[in-house]
Amino acid sequence: MFLDFFYLLRAKGLEVSINEWMTLMEALTVSAMGLTVVISVLALLAVMITAFSKAFALVSGRRAAPAAPPPPQGPREEEIGAVILSVICEEMRADPQDIRIRTIRTL
Repeated sequence: MFLDFFYLLRAKGLEVSINEWMTLMEALTVSAMGLTVVISVLALLAVMITAFSKAFALVSGRRAAPAAPPPPQGPREEEIGAVILSVICEEMRADPQDIRIRTIRTL
């Protein structure tokens, strides 16, 4: 991929030597290695935090944190219809009695 870019720069008349090419390759290698180290450290940190949390919960005699409560139910169809009707009436400056919503489809 970068080799084609290198030759394209040369074809367009830009004086690109092998030194620039090697500098680019070294920079990409160092960046990839650095990213790998950072991701590895973050994964190790997440594992250690989980292990310490469980260990402290055991030592202190507490149980693990309870599961989160289920999310509240979404609005009912009647509520959705009322909101849609009010928006349509506001935009069209129409009376709600003149508009009838037949179906509601989720996009």
